[in-house]
Amino acid sequence: MNLNEYHPRDCFLPFHRRDKRWAVVVAHRRAGKTVAVCADIVIGALETALPRPQFAYLAPLREQAKRVAWQYLKDLTKPFWSKKPNEAELKIEMDNAHGGVSVIYVGGADNPDSLRGLYFDGVVIDEVGDVRPSTWYSVLRPALSDRQGWACFMGTPRGRNMFWNLREEARLNPKTHMLLEGGPKGRFDGETPNVLKDGEDLDIPPYLRKKRRR
Repeated sequence: MNLNEYHPRDCFLPFHRRDKRWAVVVAHRRAGKTVAVCADIVIGALETALPRPQFAYLAPLREQAKRVAWQYLKDLTKPFWSKKPNEAELKIEMDNAHGGVSVIYVGGADNPDSLRGLYFDGVVIDEVGDVRPSTWYSVLRPALSDRQGWACFMGTPRGRNMFWNLREEARLNPKTHMLLEGGPKGRFDGETPNVLKDGEDLDIPPYLRKKRRR
């Protein structure tokens, strides 16, 4: 599924159309949020006019981020590759609409020192409740400051942790934050599985879908 084949669910259209710098997505694991945020990263990387733009998808663990999002991002960006994705570094370089090259990284928040010194124009942090607050406040937030980059925090409701705090911050600051919330347990009304025409369920990570077809 490349970006041209992506059809967002109605519940994620406001997310793609947002004009706020900070976004919080509260959704359960079958809501299709991973597909949506991966597509959003690619759209941002494609449309940016900034020089040498850099984006990132981060999960609590690097291997977790690789399993969940790496294949999605490779598929979505394939028509725009400037070179073959770097499997060792989990890095994609793609041509953008302004004649430049955008870079998308996939990584883990468990090693914040590896992120120091980088700048980002957009970051998605998955399962924020399992990420140390210092990684956001001391490493990632400063990495977005110089170029006024955006961030999207997403996860499932699970107690009062950093994700709960960020959700409250978004709820109380609608002028600067977007809050996309799917009910008490993160479930959106009228949800159906996120599928392609051939019936492939996009809410199941690619590595698991391959196993199921065997």
